Amino acid sequence: MNRTKEKRDADLRKLAEDAFAEHELASKVGLRDVGLHGAGVGLWQSGRAHLRRRGSSFYATEVLWCRYGRLLVHGDIQPCIFAIHEPDMESAVHALAGAHLDYLAPKCAEGERRSHAGYDVDCDVMLADLLAEFANPDESISAVREAISLVQQLGDVDGAKRVLFDAGFDPETLAGMGRVIDARLYYAQAALRRLVELAALGRRGHEAGKEASVAERASRERAPFGCVCKQLGQPRPTEDCHRVGLCRMEGAWG
Repeated sequence: MNRTKEKRDADLRKLAEDAFAEHELASKVGLRDVGLHGAGVGLWQSGRAHLRRRGSSFYATEVLWCRYGRLLVHGDIQPCIFAIHEPDMESAVHALAGAHLDYLAPKCAEGERRSHAGYDVDCDVMLADLLAEFANPDESISAVREAISLVQQLGDVDGAKRVLFDAGFDPETLAGMGRVIDARLYYAQAALRRLVELAALGRRGHEAGKEASVAERASRERAPFGCVCKQLGQPRPTEDCHRVGLCRMEGAWG
């Protein structure tokens, strides 16, 4: 990977991650913010999730589990359809969120049924590839100079490749020049990673809530005479105590 391509990759990763850093799960109706507790419960079964930054619609995104192993990521970002052969939405989202972008690109091409979907050509990367491939002065023939000029001055990547192809250069070498992962995949994956993070937070909150409920029930069961009112210093069982069925024997209070 040339330096220009590495820098593009690093810059896009940071931009995408920053774009979704403050997103939360939101409801579809009015995009109202919802609490994270319980976010991991029923989220994957619903087959869809909405991500939105609080107080803003920038990069508001929907993740939708479609039929036939397709996952759609769209909204205020460029849409991506991934072909991912997983049994459910949760598995699909985790697989794509944790994968390398070189894995996502062909999945996008398959999902959108376009061989080049998931890829793009970058002029700066193309120029760096040309200069690296033809760095030897002996190879700086007119076709190479013309190709470099087309990219530098006009951004005409296709024209540059056509000039080199007509001059007899290797088609396979030319095909890979300037080729990069489409920028929209960076944002789609950043959305999926944020969704995984939020779902995990929701699941932990849900588990913590269940543990608190169990602890509370255990505490009540350990209370004197089986009544929480006694722990709270009540002189006698309250109406609420009777309602939840904690006190059955008022005679035990003396």
